[in-house]
Amino acid sequence: MSISLRHLFAKHGLEGMLISIRNSLKNHPNGEQMSMRSAHGILFTPVSGNGFLRGCRDPNSVRIDLVPGLVNLEVLRGVLPSWVPIAGNTNLLAGNVDHIGETRVVEGILTESKISGTDFPFKPWHLYYDWNFHVKADPQYTYLLSATNIQDKNGDFECEWDTSVLPQWAWPQTGNRICIIGRWIYDCGHPTANGHKTEIHPPKAIAWFRWEAIKFAQNVNAVRANIATIYLGSKGGYWDQPINNQDYTFDLYLPNKIHVDSVPIWNIIPKTSLPVFPVITPYPNDDPKLLRITIPLKGSLPTLEEYGVIVSGGWSDPHGIEALKSKHLRIVVNSISIEDNEIFQRDEWYIYIGINGRWNFWKNLDSGRTSLDFILELDLYSGDFINITACGFEADEVDNIMGKDIGLSWTDVSNSSKLEQNAKKIRNGFLSGIGAGIDPNMENESDIGTISILHSPDKTGVFTVSSNKNIYSITYKVEVA
Repeated sequence: MSISLRHLFAKHGLEGMLISIRNSLKNHPNGEQMSMRSAHGILFTPVSGNGFLRGCRDPNSVRIDLVPGLVNLEVLRGVLPSWVPIAGNTNLLAGNVDHIGETRVVEGILTESKISGTDFPFKPWHLYYDWNFHVKADPQYTYLLSATNIQDKNGDFECEWDTSVLPQWAWPQTGNRICIIGRWIYDCGHPTANGHKTEIHPPKAIAWFRWEAIKFAQNVNAVRANIATIYLGSKGGYWDQPINNQDYTFDLYLPNKIHVDSVPIWNIIPKTSLPVFPVITPYPNDDPKLLRITIPLKGSLPTLEEYGVIVSGGWSDPHGIEALKSKHLRIVVNSISIEDNEIFQRDEWYIYIGINGRWNFWKNLDSGRTSLDFILELDLYSGDFINITACGFEADEVDNIMGKDIGLSWTDVSNSSKLEQNAKKIRNGFLSGIGAGIDPNMENESDIGTISILHSPDKTGVFTVSSNKNIYSITYKVEVA
């Protein structure tokens, strides 16, 4: 079946290596038992996009009027519920949530990875702003997308996870390959003529991959390695999911073999407590191309809230022939320059910068130039890249009430018989959070642009790059350490 599916995917123009053929069908209702005819029909056919059949309501079904002239304030328009599962049980009031039935997996390339800056500020919607994963899904995951994703969003498949429960070390970057597992939903708040867009919101597991040179204990020198950052978390923000109701498998592809005598080697760095360690299996056994990482959490006790690990895979270097193939580099982000924009009442810039999987962030920055001195050292091969990503937003009054509890549970806001009462609670929560002196431009400014560049390790010197909105720029230096 795997060979046939590989040929099938190739005919549909799938580029690059597959993390796992098996994952294409993982958590699909028909699983790996579907026939070739069924696989061809199901995997490449988008879902209907009709969120109304699953419980979405018209965006104007709940209007939250504040004061005259602010009826259409975007941040306070309400759709209850905001998200509904596409599969599994939808009757939250019965208290019988079908977590496994709602769960799906997607794999692809991150076209954008950033913090949101504009999310609805109250519980149970958000504890903090979401981290947004924009995925160009591999074609065999087309069945997860709707016509809205394909026709109105250029094929974008968005996954969102509340940043307050996603640890900083687990934030991926634009350009990383990623596998995401979580709750498959319709976004009720933004329907188009083609229907509702689909998302995974929130995830409960991510695994993303990057290349770097690693000094393994078995080797004298650093060798090229593929690195998997894996995080599983039961907390999603508005929605919690168990992580010990299934096992997890991720495939970490190996770089080119160093020598005929080389054998696969790996390194495991725990990022949380690990009640069970990952099981690493070279595959296939006779000529390994990857390391199969299995995390056997199904049925594990006690119940876990999170599980985090970084796994690096490469080859032994028995003759030390890799010594001169990598460079030890120092990257220093010296400063950030931010446009002085008069439409903002005050400067509260939130800026996030990532370099090869390491992030730093700064809050309440002023416009103009600010020294940062974000320093990172790493080893890279000449064919690899320094991946530099930046994102952020300028915070206005909405930031002051982010995560405010207004006494509503997710079951409350999903109860169609109490829409009017819940709308009033939202209104009262907003007024008590900010007060009557509302600024009509109170929504955070999030469209400040992003930076995403791949810098060759062969290019040293000082460089300045601007965001795609030309609102801010960063200056950084690359030197041989």
